[in-house]
Amino acid sequence: MFEIEEKILIVLSGEKNILTDEEAINILTASKEKSNEISEKQEIAECIFYNIQINKLINLLKKILFIFLIHFFHFLFLKKKKNQIIFAL
Repeated sequence: MFEIEEKILIVLSGEKNILTDEEAINILTASKEKSNEISEKQEIAECIFYNIQINKLINLLKKILFIFLIHFFHFLFLKKKKNQIIFAL
């Protein structure tokens, strides 16, 4: 990337017309290709990052659901026991 930047600066500081200079066109084309490659890699990295965040959230929600279910069945059990105690009296 640094090499391409230096080449672009050298071409821009020259006296030649950029639109007609074959070397300048090739350098700018290579720069555009490198830019597209970097953009694709950034998109992939963002997708991976969001996928990791979603997986962390899912794991957290699973833990919360597990705790909720324990409490739900515990209260259900206690309600059933309460009814048994009332009928025993």
